[in-house]
Amino acid sequence: MKSRIVVARYNEDIEWLNNYDNVTIYNKGEKVQTKHEVIELPNIGREAHTIFHHICKNYDNLDDLTVFLPGNPFDHFKHRYHIENQMMAEYFIRTQLLQIPKDFYMSNNYTPFHLGEVFDGMLSIDKSTLPIDYPLSDTISVKMKITWHDWWKTYIDPNELIDYKKWTRIFWHSMFSIKKEAILSNSKDYYKRCLESFDDVYTIEVNYFESAWSYVFNNIDDLTLVDLGHSIK
Repeated sequence: MKSRIVVARYNEDIEWLNNYDNVTIYNKGEKVQTKHEVIELPNIGREAHTIFHHICKNYDNLDDLTVFLPGNPFDHFKHRYHIENQMMAEYFIRTQLLQIPKDFYMSNNYTPFHLGEVFDGMLSIDKSTLPIDYPLSDTISVKMKITWHDWWKTYIDPNELIDYKKWTRIFWHSMFSIKKEAILSNSKDYYKRCLESFDDVYTIEVNYFESAWSYVFNNIDDLTLVDLGHSIK
């Protein structure tokens, strides 16, 4: 199985990637010197924009398995998976991302997540006031031009097949690997539509997609691709 690591970089140190082959780096910050292929992109949409750009540009020439990572995944591994050092993090990349169970379509590094508890708070937003700066925390606000519920119905689950008030699956910081078959379960036009939803450095769609990668690729459980109705071929 041919695999590729796809990295969304801003200004992170990517020397750690020298330990790997078949790497594509999408650079949204200062120029970088590396042995790997580097493709310059505008600094919009963070990791999600990079993922959709790669899929759109390589839709007819995808690798068997693609691993999507940020420029510095190690802080995220420590925070989300309690992997304390780089050596163990790289072991995780090699054993959990560059290799996935035979019949799985995506890596199983997801976390059970209750979307309703997080996003139902947006039901009180007056849509006529959009776009607004939406506070993600005490220190971070992002541009919101669509509420999560409208986004979910538009891009993910138009037929309301997923009970988002139950536990769903989240790939933190858009770190996951995926087989070509799952990517190709959607049309290229669908991915273009997702890509075009980004128009700023950090819009709230980044967080929306982080909560929904499994469902973007029609993968409700580990072993099955289903027709969610957003773009199945």
